[in-house]
Amino acid sequence: MRMLRRRIVAIAAGVAIWVIPAVVTADPIVVTAGNAAFRAEVDTVTLFENSLSFVPVSTAVPILLQNGNFEVNFSSFNDTFPFTLSRRVTIGAVSRVVPQSGQISITPSVDTLTLFPVPTITFDLGPQGQFDLTVFGTQTAATTVGDHPFSVRALVAASNASPTPTPEPATLSLLGIAIGGWAARRTTALARR
Repeated sequence: MRMLRRRIVAIAAGVAIWVIPAVVTADPIVVTAGNAAFRAEVDTVTLFENSLSFVPVSTAVPILLQNGNFEVNFSSFNDTFPFTLSRRVTIGAVSRVVPQSGQISITPSVDTLTLFPVPTITFDLGPQGQFDLTVFGTQTAATTVGDHPFSVRALVAASNASPTPTPEPATLSLLGIAIGGWAARRTTALARR
């Protein structure tokens, strides 16, 4: 009888261990943005390379994609210079060229850098899922000669979040433990007779 009870308890424990899923923790995803620059007459805009990591969640994650510098020099120009900065952005192991259009408006009193928002770009990381990158626009106005730092921010969102798992494995494990306990109790009661 003891041998039978041990087998039943071992089977119930095996079912519980097999059925209860392991706790899933997401690995961090690395985002890297490359350099880019544009020069308009006497002013220069530069985006610096940046690398960061984030843990993917079901909601969108705001990130600091890059820092930049708007270098302003004295001029008597009065003109607007449109441009497109193209830099390579890598999420996980997938790289895409992310162009961002903008303009530099140069006047004798104030120089203004404007970077326009970028439409959402999807990165397919295979088993890690798909991630949407949305780069925000920014504007910096300078009334003095020199360096004027700015930041480019973005939003990263999982575009194919998996649905919430059903609680069936836990239910099955509880059922297995209950059956094992019932069987052990029954065999103990039969052995006492």
